[in-house]
Amino acid sequence: MTTQRKLFTEEFKRDAVRLAKERGNIAATARELGISDNTLQGWKLQLDKTPDNPFPGNGNPRDPELARLQKENARLKEENEMPGSRAVSPRPSPLRTGRTTHTVSGSSKSTPFETERACRCL
Repeated sequence: MTTQRKLFTEEFKRDAVRLAKERGNIAATARELGISDNTLQGWKLQLDKTPDNPFPGNGNPRDPELARLQKENARLKEENEMPGSRAVSPRPSPLRTGRTTHTVSGSSKSTPFETERACRCL
């Protein structure tokens, strides 16, 4: 048999903690509200520890900037792993004048190759 977890709004949690602090008795306040005293104690600790964003659940990250950077990092990693995303950049050949080499990047090594030689292979 599965039980569903109760969800409480941030407003309810803040009011419950405020009420418990006013009365000075967490256990009695929790019983009155129909929640466990451990739950109310946890809310109190979270509110005391991080008053700006004490209840980050339900898709609200504790640190929004960190969440944004992690999301961007994941997107960039995914772009780098996509096939066909290797960039080819032309540059003049350091060994021969008049010939152009290209560098394939995106793999573990950057490999220069001559355009004409690569075309003959194809």
